[in-house]
Amino acid sequence: MRRSRFILLVSPLAATLATLPFAGCSSESFLESNHAVAPDAEVADASDAGKDSEVPDAASDVVDASAPFDAAPIPVQCSGPSCVIALRAGSEHYCATMGDHSVRCWGDTNALPLPADGGGADAAPGKPISLLDVGSVVDLAAAGSGTCVVSSDGAVWCWSDWQRTPATVPDIPVARRVFVGPDGVTRCIFDASSELVCWGESWSLGPGLRQLTWDDGAKPVGVRFGMDVGLVTLSDGRLFSWGYGPQLVHQFAGGGPSQIFGVSDAEVLAVGSGHACARTKAGELSCWGRGANGQLGSGLWRDEVTPTPVALPASIAVVDVSTADVHTCARTTTSDVYCWGGLNARGELGLAAKQGVYVPTRVTLPEGPPVADVVVGNTSSCALRSDGSVLCWGDNTRGQLGRGSRDERRHPEPQVVVFP
Repeated sequence: MRRSRFILLVSPLAATLATLPFAGCSSESFLESNHAVAPDAEVADASDAGKDSEVPDAASDVVDASAPFDAAPIPVQCSGPSCVIALRAGSEHYCATMGDHSVRCWGDTNALPLPADGGGADAAPGKPISLLDVGSVVDLAAAGSGTCVVSSDGAVWCWSDWQRTPATVPDIPVARRVFVGPDGVTRCIFDASSELVCWGESWSLGPGLRQLTWDDGAKPVGVRFGMDVGLVTLSDGRLFSWGYGPQLVHQFAGGGPSQIFGVSDAEVLAVGSGHACARTKAGELSCWGRGANGQLGSGLWRDEVTPTPVALPASIAVVDVSTADVHTCARTTTSDVYCWGGLNARGELGLAAKQGVYVPTRVTLPEGPPVADVVVGNTSSCALRSDGSVLCWGDNTRGQLGRGSRDERRHPEPQVVVFP
C-alpha cells in the first residue's frame, strides 16, 4: 500500500511544516468481506419498537456492485423566483441557494441570519427568510447552528447562533467552496488551487489558519465534520480522519489526519453526531461509528469500528447520503430517497408508524420530478427535486419544514416548502 505523509502549513506566519506520518490499523476491506454478517450478530426486528406494522420497501439485500453506476448529478431546471438550486441542513435549520443565487433559510430562529427586511425572524416562524445582501452565492454549507456561503468574488460570509449578522471571514484566501463544523467555530475552504485551508479550533490541528496538504500530490475533494471529528477524501480515493469522535476508525486520536482503511475509493462523505458514511465510486455505501439506533443501516443495532456495508436493496446504488443525529437518508440511482435509523419519533423517516428502522427504507414521495439531492437535520429531512421544489418531513417544532408555521405534531408526510 502506498504510504503518504500529511503536511500541515500554518499561515500567514512564516511557513512551518509539520510532517505527520499517518497512524492507523488496517482492517479487512468491506469489498473483500462478501458482505457477510458476523456470526454473533443480532438481526434487528422492527417490532421491538412496539409496532407490528409492515415497513414498506425495506431492503432485503446489499447493493450489486457489478451493476452499472452513474453518479452524474441531476440538473435543476429553474423557472421562477421560488426555484432552489442547492440545499443544506444544520441541526434544526435549512438554507437554500435560489435560482438567482440569493439565499433563504428557515427553521431554528437562533441559527437563522437576521432577515434582509430588518424584521425579526421570530415574527414568521417556519417561513423562509432572505439573507442580507452578500452578493451572488456560489457555494453554501451548514452544520449544527452555523452556516457559511461563498460569494462570486470568493469572499466567505458566516453566521451562527452566536453571530446572527452575516460577516465576512478576514485574512483567508479567495474561496471556491466552504465547509462548516457543527461546533460553530471549525470551518474550511477550498481555495482557487483546490488546497484545503481551515481555521477555528479544529481539535488536533490546533488554532489559527492552516493549510492541509499531502506530500504525494493528492488533492482533497470532499470534507465533512462531526462534533469531534473531521473527514477528508482525496482525489485518489483515500479517506482520512482526525479528532476524537467515534467515526475515526484508526487507533490514535489527535496528531493530524490518519488514513481510514476499509474504503478504497471514497467519493462522497457524510458525518452525523456519532456516525459517518462513505460512498465509493462504484456506488457502494458503508457506515461506521455509533449504531445503537440502527443509523448505520446494516440491519443491526450495534456500533461498528470499521466501515460496514449498508443493506441496500439489490441493484440499488447510492448517489448522495446525508446523516444527522440518529438517522441517515440517501438518494439512489433510481432517484428514490431511502432513510433509516431511530424510532421515527417525529416522522423524519417518512413513515406513518413510530418504529425502529434498521435498514434503508424507501420514502413515499408525492408524484413529481426526480430527486436531485437529500439532506437531513436531527429530527427532519428534506429533498430537492429537479424542478427546484423542496419537500420536507419530520419535526416542525422549530419551523424546520418551511410551512410558514411551527407545531408539535409529527409530520411523516413530505410536503412542499412554501417560499414567499
